[in-house]
Amino acid sequence: MEENAKKKKLNIPRLVMLATGVLLALLVGIFALVLEAGKKSLTDQTLVNRWSDGKEFAQISLFISPSQYVTNDEIGLYRHEIESGYKTKGMVAAFEPETGNPNLMDAYMATTTMDLKGEYGSKTLDTFCVGGDFFLFHPVRLLSGNYFSEDDLMHDYILLDEEAAWDLFGGTDVAGKKVEWNDMELVVAGIYRRESGEIETLAAGNSEPKVFVSYDLFKYDPAKPAITSYELLAPNPIKNYATDVVNSITVFRMMP
Repeated sequence: MEENAKKKKLNIPRLVMLATGVLLALLVGIFALVLEAGKKSLTDQTLVNRWSDGKEFAQISLFISPSQYVTNDEIGLYRHEIESGYKTKGMVAAFEPETGNPNLMDAYMATTTMDLKGEYGSKTLDTFCVGGDFFLFHPVRLLSGNYFSEDDLMHDYILLDEEAAWDLFGGTDVAGKKVEWNDMELVVAGIYRRESGEIETLAAGNSEPKVFVSYDLFKYDPAKPAITSYELLAPNPIKNYATDVVNSITVFRMMP
């Protein structure tokens, strides 16, 4: 009897350790599933799936050192080189084909700050200066208004997040109103909601109010901000086809 009691006492710690190990394994598994679900929920990472519709495309992102000082003056060169790269590999691809829909799409972004003045007050705000089909790659959630486009006749639109709208106007029903910047008036195209989830915050770095403007707003500014990211959606009929085209382009190979 005494020996059996000792065995039971010895088994209790083992059972506790075993239960703890199983619980930890379950928690790790659940955490991994949450991270994977979060990654798949980021719409700016899934353009290739949203666009492909059974066709083979690749989404490529290039991150450029500010010291390289790439501006929109170079974007036309990038597009020409990419089209030429496909032609060299025996495939016709174009950003603006004469007929049909484009099978090459891109987006680019620079960051800066802007001193903005609205009806309610003034504030210096972090600013994304974007071009190409940026909002197709990164469809931020609009609460009101519309996106702006590189194809717009005028490039004086601005997209505010909710907090920026409150800072400048004291409210969010402000689509169509104007803010002042450098003696210019910018039209509020819309209001968007910054994602507040932890994964989205880590991915987008959006802990502070932010606004979007067209990079073409700085087209004639000698101190235009440096483009730090360039994204491409391109045909990829076989594995690594699009990557090989990009890697063959001298201007990209020279990037640090």
